[in-house]
Amino acid sequence: MTEEALQAMVRDGVLPEKNVVGWRAAAGEAFPTPDTEEIVVFESFFYRGFGVPSSEFFRGLLRYYGIEIIHLNPNSILHISAFVELCEAFLGIRPHFNLFRALFLLKPTRGEGAGLAGSAGIQLRSGRASTYISLRLKTSLKGWHPRWFYITNPAPPLPPHRGLRPLIRESWAALPTPGGMKQVEELFTYIQRRKGEGVTGVGVVANFINHRVQPLKERAHPSFEFSGPDDPTRESGALLPEGALRERLRALFASDVALTLENCPFPFSLSRPVDEVCVFVVISLSIFVVSPERSHCDCFCSGSLGILLLQPPCPRGGSPLARGSAKEEGEGAGRRGVKEEAYAGEVHRRSEGGKAQEGAVGRRVRVSFAIAPRFSACESSSDPVSS
Repeated sequence: MTEEALQAMVRDGVLPEKNVVGWRAAAGEAFPTPDTEEIVVFESFFYRGFGVPSSEFFRGLLRYYGIEIIHLNPNSILHISAFVELCEAFLGIRPHFNLFRALFLLKPTRGEGAGLAGSAGIQLRSGRASTYISLRLKTSLKGWHPRWFYITNPAPPLPPHRGLRPLIRESWAALPTPGGMKQVEELFTYIQRRKGEGVTGVGVVANFINHRVQPLKERAHPSFEFSGPDDPTRESGALLPEGALRERLRALFASDVALTLENCPFPFSLSRPVDEVCVFVVISLSIFVVSPERSHCDCFCSGSLGILLLQPPCPRGGSPLARGSAKEEGEGAGRRGVKEEAYAGEVHRRSEGGKAQEGAVGRRVRVSFAIAPRFSACESSSDPVSS
């Protein structure tokens, strides 16, 4: 790609300025020769939600599968971006590793002309179409391979460029353990509920495009904490030009997919937080002070400690168009085992010996404390000191 083409991506708000992320044109080069601290990326990836520095979830996926970003194709990037946005903006959780594995697998690209770029692809598992949101993407993506360039690979880095096709691993098609599937089944039910409320694949993708957020980029906070036009996770503070959202969607979805967003519910955000659950736990407290000069003990403070756990209410209605335009694991983790921790619905994955452990789906909570003291005295039948 030429310098001019990359500047056009900057103007579109999908690529930061050159002095921010260190991109470099590759015009006239027959094959990639990146510097040591560079990776090879494609124009189409950035229009589908990729960004650098990349997110923990995306880095973890690449290392779990043992692949580099160059091995993926544009639709694979969009599948991952849409999954992240679905989890954050419409389920109110962080991207869930076991849910992703239960829905998707990685398959090698076969046939003549199968080269390094796009040599593996993320696909929805057979039989999961009714479980997941409809995401019928364009299948003809001719012309994306030559539109590549270099970009700095900042820390924490993506897997480095090696120029080799990936080795197929068992992890490419592995499902979560039975224990991990218990929480996944709960999330399947939740996805069905959200689909019934109007959440669609077009609506999910339109949301991150309209917000000008790159789901696969490391961000200050997830989409369920999006605060509006001044949110720091936006790649550009400007609104999309009129008609640009529909044009972007048309370039991504199959030609017969309806791009209507009329019944799509509002995404979760700071102003429209997730379902509220209120639990109040009361713990009784008593503090006694024993006096050596008196024949009784003073109950200095007796009261209760209240712990209030809150989740805010589920939003309803609206559409983006109507509003205007896993802790990362080491490379050998697949062989050594991966510890999985769940927090607020996100499974962090980190390299550690032993079997995989799977936690429960969590919820974001706010905690407040209240102490209501009562002062009194309790008489003793005998001298506590002498006895």
